[in-house]
Formats: sequence, structure tokens, C-alpha cells
Amino acid sequence: MTSEPRWRYRWILYAVGAATIGGGIRGVFIDAVGAHPLEFAKFFVGSAVVHDGIIAPLVVFAGWLAVRRVPARARGVVQTALLVSGTFVVVALPVVAGFGRRADNSSALPQNYGLNLVLLLALVWLVAGIRLWWTRPRRIADE
Repeated sequence: MTSEPRWRYRWILYAVGAATIGGGIRGVFIDAVGAHPLEFAKFFVGSAVVHDGIIAPLVVFAGWLAVRRVPARARGVVQTALLVSGTFVVVALPVVAGFGRRADNSSALPQNYGLNLVLLLALVWLVAGIRLWWTRPRRIADE
């Protein structure tokens, strides 16, 4: 059996991906009203630097620490809780920091997002703790 159909599908997906990227670039440079390509370039490069210089090393360190310090039976639950917690923090960081808050508009970002993030993280780790407790090895008494 030849692998020709697989190559055909791969090139179709490459073409769809290239078209999607091209549409995004066109949107940045042509369609976006009030957008400045230099500002976008600074944002894009800054995002890459923050990801590669801060976020990725923190994730690698957390994974390394989990492998070294967490027992094997609990490792999957702890790693899942770390992944969910990290995702929540990254998504909530702009509103916790107050980006977009305006003094003349009290309805913009009206919640206490820092407290809500802490409560959400507490819930994630509570569920992880319950999961670990529920699946703990049970000792049978020798009676």
C-alpha cells in the first residue's frame, strides 16, 4: 500500500494552515482599524520572549519538581492540577492586573478578580485532594 493519500491530505492541511495564517497577517496589516503594525510586532515579540523566558522555564521546573517530590501514585493528579491552575492564572492575569479598567466606567471589570482566582485555584486543589483521598490505598485490617 502506498502512502500517497497521506501526503495529499498533509499538503491540503498545509494549504489550509497557510491560508489561515495569511488571513491573520492581512487582518493585522490591512483590515484592523486603528491597529499599528509596529505595536503588533512589539506585542508579538514580547509575547514570545515572555513565553520562552518565563513561562516555559516555570512549567519545566514545576514538572521536574513534581517528578522528584510527588509520589508516583499521586503524580498524575498533581500534574493535572498544576496544568489547570496554570491555565487559569494565565487566562485571568489580565483582569486580575486590571488591564482595561477605567476610572470613568465602573462597569468595566467590576468584580474582585484576584479573590475569584484564589477561590478557583482553591477549588482545583480541593478536587485534586479529594481525588487523591478517594483513590488512596486502603489497608485491610488483619482481624
